[in-house]
Amino acid sequence: MNSQHEGVEAKAIKEGDHNERDSSCGIVEIDKEKAAESKKMNAALLMMVGAFFVTLEVIATADGAEVRAKRNATEDAVMPNIRTRMDVSFSRTREGAADLREKFTNYSVAAEQGDVVAQSKLGIMYRNGQGVPPSYEEDVNWYRKSADQGNVKAQNNLGVMYQNGQGVLQSDEEAIDWFKKAADQGNAKAQNSLGWMFSNGKGVPQSDEEAVKWYRKSAGRGDADAQNNLGVVYQNGKGVPQSYEEAVNWYRKSIEQGHASGQFGLGAMYENGRGVPQSYEEAVKWYKKSADQGNAKAQNNLGVMHQNGKGLPQSDKEAVKWYRKSAEQGNAKAQNNLGVMYQNGQGVLQSDEEAVKWYRKSADQGDATGQFGLGAMYRKGLGVPQSDEEALRWYKKSAEQGHASGEFGLGGIVEKACLNQMKKQLNGTKNQQNKEMQRRKLILEWCIRMGKVCLNLMKKLSIGTGSQQTKEMQVGKIILE
Repeated sequence: MNSQHEGVEAKAIKEGDHNERDSSCGIVEIDKEKAAESKKMNAALLMMVGAFFVTLEVIATADGAEVRAKRNATEDAVMPNIRTRMDVSFSRTREGAADLREKFTNYSVAAEQGDVVAQSKLGIMYRNGQGVPPSYEEDVNWYRKSADQGNVKAQNNLGVMYQNGQGVLQSDEEAIDWFKKAADQGNAKAQNSLGWMFSNGKGVPQSDEEAVKWYRKSAGRGDADAQNNLGVVYQNGKGVPQSYEEAVNWYRKSIEQGHASGQFGLGAMYENGRGVPQSYEEAVKWYKKSADQGNAKAQNNLGVMHQNGKGLPQSDKEAVKWYRKSAEQGNAKAQNNLGVMYQNGQGVLQSDEEAVKWYRKSADQGDATGQFGLGAMYRKGLGVPQSDEEALRWYKKSAEQGHASGEFGLGGIVEKACLNQMKKQLNGTKNQQNKEMQRRKLILEWCIRMGKVCLNLMKKLSIGTGSQQTKEMQVGKIILE
């Protein structure tokens, strides 16, 4: 079973503006006695210093183009697959509960008087449960009041809430409406979000060209997420002519701002020599930077580099360490790879039960290699009770995704079933002529199925990247088998 390698991720990040950071210089400390005397004065003071507040922003990431490569593969195939994953972070200050309650009270006074900044900040406090129990509904309520007055950050945040269905019924169409309002005012995060929506056909007809248009607007304003997204579209040739050089250019721009996905993307470009001279050492350098920031795909790839000894000393223990970090974040390929290490006892104590555990996690996410691995464990009865039925189920799932090993595994189960059926026929009570006809029919059905499997694999080999001699040897071996 092969360890799986991930290539260029396009961690296209779609942001909101939910995270508002209150720096110490932007916090107005209001005397409690004066506050009791005059709430209006507090509101006025807040409005005067509103410009000093640093806006906290929501970062919603979207995994993008990933290059799937099996262990020892000579070249990766680009597989674009962008998914939305919303994540709201908040910069926690050292303020105590009393300070937060006071701040909440002050914002409430200003917000009730129509201050758009205070309304937006009040929404943030409700979202994060600061000085008040958390409430998405109240969060949306205050975002809407601020957004209706034209506050660009509140408009973008309201779009994020509609996209996630938080505090409102989920609606991509409503999300698009609010993203567009903010984007038209020049909000870079809303522009990037709008590009993501067009890329994925969410609330609008899918259009790579429109996606690129909005990514470019956002990237031009210095948005690192949009810069990374442009790297992805140039790498894959979606909405623009494919250009590895341009992809590298935009990845580098995002990296200048410490963008983890851009670091991962550049690492994959170096590993495969796309737009830059091929260098395992440079690939490891950028994978490590990204992995240290918690990027799950970079962690998986770093594990593969350790396992194969590319760009650094070979170490199964280090490979397991990085596979585990990635797998625990839910990365399906890393989960499969960790299963392989447990099954083979590489870098860990051998354990079929642990191997099954990680294969199953990978398989449940639809990873074809993980599905094949789980099927093989059921077929052999390793770590689980032996079951041809379960093996057949997982082999079939793997084969339906075009996984060659899954197809052969499926063929093997069918072969076994055919042989068992033939034995039953021969031991039955039918006349010899009927038995012979049934035997020939079963053999023919099995040969047809195996023939299809062989043809599919030969097609893959014929368009692969290995040498012609190697391909011919592999095809010959398949035919012989």
